[in-house]
Amino acid sequence: MLGYSDVLDNLNNLTEANKVFMHPDVHSFISYYIYILEDQLVQNDELNEMGMALYKNHKEAVDLISAVEKGKGGEETSFTNELNHIYSQYKETIDFIVKVGNSFLREAFIRFARKLDWLEHLSTPYFRLPNFIEQTWDELFDENDLRKNWWMNKGLIAWFEQSNDRLKLKVEVVPLHLENRVRLLQALKARRIDVKVLAFEEGRQYTRIYMDADHPTSWEDVDS
Repeated sequence: MLGYSDVLDNLNNLTEANKVFMHPDVHSFISYYIYILEDQLVQNDELNEMGMALYKNHKEAVDLISAVEKGKGGEETSFTNELNHIYSQYKETIDFIVKVGNSFLREAFIRFARKLDWLEHLSTPYFRLPNFIEQTWDELFDENDLRKNWWMNKGLIAWFEQSNDRLKLKVEVVPLHLENRVRLLQALKARRIDVKVLAFEEGRQYTRIYMDADHPTSWEDVDS
């Protein structure tokens, strides 16, 4: 049983581990599908915000129902039976609310943004892929520079994501109009950033220019 976020994680790991051995067309095709998945998942922000609000306002009730389900095998009472009945009716919804409400990555990102005194419009504390732009990127690009809406609608985007036990930081050139895109890629290449020849082709829209990863000491400790 996999969700699209699981498919996305697996494809990211696959392409990173096998990039050297993959035919460029295969890598390009999979990469494009990855971008589509990321785009669709990010577009679910409104639903995620609703889930987080529900968890915040009804945390005790949601945790109680979820805990009773996880603790099956204990003493059954009419109360626990009723809670199990509620969970079985709304399993997917309750699991979703718990997942987004318990997002340590989102909470850590919010603290991170506050520590750096970022302006609110420079970051989006999305629970799965919290993303941000630097002040200079905000000043240099606007929506007219893009072929289509993409995350924060600037020429570059950076985001954090959890992949197994690693915290990844990625930076990407977004779907700029070709002239702007080529000019930006050439400037990046002049600064010795690795930009593949294929990235300059007319049909290309996304180019990842940076990735780093770290291993947090704990995924259940916001301070960590």
